[in-house]
Amino acid sequence: MVLCFLRNRFLSAKRLNLHVFVRNAHQLNLNKVDNSSELTKKPLSTLYVPGRRGKDVYQIVRPLIDVDFISKNIDGLKRSCRLRGLSTQLNLDELVPKLLIWDHLRTEYKCLVEKDKEFLEKFKELSSSGTENLELSKEHYEFIQILKSTKTKLHDIEDEILPDVQLIPNFVDDLTPHEKDVILLSEPVDQELSTVSHKVVGTNMGLLTFSETSPTAYYLLGELSELEHAINTYFAMRLMPFGFAPMACPDFCKSFISEAVGSDPHSQDNCIQLQPPKDNNKESGQKNIVVGSSSFETFCAYFTNMNVNESNLPLRYFSQGRSYDARHRNVQSPDLFTVVQSTSIHSLVVCKDSDAEREFENLFDHITSCYSDFKISRRIVEVSAANLNPTETRRKRLELWSPSQKKFIPVAHTSQRGDFISKRLHATYGVDYHAKGYCTFVEGSAVQIPVLIGCILENYQTSKHTFDFQKTLEFLHEYI
Repeated sequence: MVLCFLRNRFLSAKRLNLHVFVRNAHQLNLNKVDNSSELTKKPLSTLYVPGRRGKDVYQIVRPLIDVDFISKNIDGLKRSCRLRGLSTQLNLDELVPKLLIWDHLRTEYKCLVEKDKEFLEKFKELSSSGTENLELSKEHYEFIQILKSTKTKLHDIEDEILPDVQLIPNFVDDLTPHEKDVILLSEPVDQELSTVSHKVVGTNMGLLTFSETSPTAYYLLGELSELEHAINTYFAMRLMPFGFAPMACPDFCKSFISEAVGSDPHSQDNCIQLQPPKDNNKESGQKNIVVGSSSFETFCAYFTNMNVNESNLPLRYFSQGRSYDARHRNVQSPDLFTVVQSTSIHSLVVCKDSDAEREFENLFDHITSCYSDFKISRRIVEVSAANLNPTETRRKRLELWSPSQKKFIPVAHTSQRGDFISKRLHATYGVDYHAKGYCTFVEGSAVQIPVLIGCILENYQTSKHTFDFQKTLEFLHEYI
């Protein structure tokens, strides 16, 4: 069975070669010049880099800032800010006029740069002929003063508006609850069942060990390690018939990717940083963030500055590996529900906007169907706007029942991101080098395996508070 699984993965990987990708040229950074401004108290964004700070932070991609789109959709963006609780942080009525000024200055500056090139061509012609034009030199000197003044004005307003532009959220989907999470399905549970926690079951049997050096480090031993492997293989085998192909992703990404998906790379609660790059690193200012190979961020890194062949849409992938949750770093009494590092499977659909709603529902249905065989009580929740990531428009969450905690624990989810992140990272679709539109991302975690194992231990424990994998979950045995 394992050989069959590897063969299927190989065939799925071969299918990836049919998809034609073309990298876009990096956007021209016209503002990467001096470093005259003082250091700001707030850490510099590595995504929205002000022009005069280009020497401090290497800007890998320049996010699209569509001023006309923001102006025309200001009511929808205000609604999104209000529902997410961002109205006190972001005043769109004040920001939009400044954006219009910035857009005008940016256009003016680009025109001046082109005119300066014309001057340089004239000087080159004069130099080749051995002649000199004092009048032209004087005109160019006066022009350079205008160019410098315009650039300074552009940099000044960039320093003012870019921190606010970064706060602009995605729209809120009409199906997203306004005030609180809505329970769409809640299967019956046995409130009277006498159980102990999965941590007690696992440690008493010698199958689960938490490290003394780090409270968030843990080891699955014996049957639990076999169970982890079986679950991983089971979900992969269930996803591939739905058209999902496996993709190998890196364990870390640059900080601008974390910002693009709505995380704060400077926050200890949001991200786990690797050792900072050396001062002479060509990507100075960009931090390396540990996200795990099974994460939305590493998918986004792959599609940054990429033009996907339109005929291949929709693309469906999943990645197996580690994922990390920095929020659990300081948990005092960790268990499998609160670990930092999880073995997980993350899925992604790249499509057009017209297919987004169907792909969202299909992905969630596919993920939910994988849990039917486990026969653990489930709950499906439509997440409210206040609990969404700023880049999400909608999220559905799947939860499993924990008898010891008497509550449902999140184990999987599906998120709708629209083209919001694609516009930040220039992930487009089209033909060859000709982009026709921005990709829509639908993504989600198919399974957080430690959470699922914890729920299995609690729901399948014996009257003596033990667990016997060989006598339960027979459908998983073939994947060991």
